[in-house]
Amino acid sequence: MSPLDLHLMPAGSAMHADAPFLALLTALPTGALPQAARDAWQRQGAPQPRDLFEWSPEALSEALGVPEQDLEPLIALRARLPEARALVARLAAEGVVAVSTRERAYPRNLREALGADAPPLLWLAGSRDPLSRGPVAVVGERNAPLDAVEIAREVAVVLAREGRSVLTGMATAFERSLLQATLAEPGGAAVAVAHYGIARALPNLHLWRQAVREGRLLLLSPTHPEAPWEPRLEESGGAVLAGLAERMVLVGGGEPAAADRCAWHALRLGRPLFVRSGEDRETTALLAGGAHILVEPVRVDLVLIGMPAARSGAEERRAAPLSGDAEDGPGIAPAPRRPAMKKALTASLSPAEEDSHQIEPLADTPAAKLEADLLRCLTRSSRPVGKGALIRALAVEEAALDHLLPILIGQGRVVQRPHRAGVAYTLTGDAGAATGAFQPSLFGQAEE
Repeated sequence: MSPLDLHLMPAGSAMHADAPFLALLTALPTGALPQAARDAWQRQGAPQPRDLFEWSPEALSEALGVPEQDLEPLIALRARLPEARALVARLAAEGVVAVSTRERAYPRNLREALGADAPPLLWLAGSRDPLSRGPVAVVGERNAPLDAVEIAREVAVVLAREGRSVLTGMATAFERSLLQATLAEPGGAAVAVAHYGIARALPNLHLWRQAVREGRLLLLSPTHPEAPWEPRLEESGGAVLAGLAERMVLVGGGEPAAADRCAWHALRLGRPLFVRSGEDRETTALLAGGAHILVEPVRVDLVLIGMPAARSGAEERRAAPLSGDAEDGPGIAPAPRRPAMKKALTASLSPAEEDSHQIEPLADTPAAKLEADLLRCLTRSSRPVGKGALIRALAVEEAALDHLLPILIGQGRVVQRPHRAGVAYTLTGDAGAATGAFQPSLFGQAEE
């Protein structure tokens, strides 16, 4: 990788001291690391991330209360530490920084929205100022027709003129067109969420080098720096994009896929969602789930109703307190929210609160209620339940389940099993079905 000479790092910033250790930990497949070890590097206290690589297996086993054989995937990572250090050094030379959930510099609205499901480590290239400008996500499919692309660009331009930052990706022609329209506006700012490793995304910043240097573009990746694109990363990236956004606009068009799933994440997080009117079943399901119609000709002023006036990142940091410890480094103050909207989660949970799930639930959106009802339905059944039975029991359109079930399966909370009528669904693990109890959802706990 040759240096891009983008001068991305803010004055006085440096790469996270534990970045090599954190990069290796995020490279492990889901479930490969014992929960006790994962908790240890995502929370303050001992052992620290570097301790997971430097302590003896016996000491780690005793400290974490985990058998030594369960730590074998972690111990095996130690051989890759020199490689990780070299990777982090290359990224630091490019101006990339890493921020973990343990630091106050981690975007507070993302941590509040996703809670324990928030990505434990973010890789950032560029100024963090766009995160403070009341970001609005604008999403559409990679094969969106020309009219949808033009509407998305129009929305992006108006948002830029209103002082809002635009949240999008960087991989598709649709997303790059949005970035071009946004950054062409004087003062226009954007956040590009990469659904793959930031080392693979950095070359794209050549197109907007000046915007990066002016602090108007931030590239953000929630996965390992060298991870290639794959569907599960696009799914988790959609949740990150929805968590960072104050609101979301879905322009539609094209075959329903990632953008529609991203829209469902927004609804489940209680984010206001605006969609173009249409008779297709995806739009119908989103409207039934609580989305609003995007008035055409485009009325972005209606999208922004109730949002406070946009302010620069410097103004936000002066006006809002920062969470976390002072020694953690510079923080990101999120844009103020509407007083009427409930907080997603408490800002900083103590370990005791996390263990007992003493959190403030999200707003009771239709999508959140459907999720809770679906999990309750599966909990009360001793056998896998077919889709037809779920539709009848929940009195919902099939399209709503077609969007929700893949998300729950991707999160590892629901599994799909063969069934005489095709497929059926059950909770992950036999314990939940046997006891009739299920793990409280991030989006609110159903009544027993």
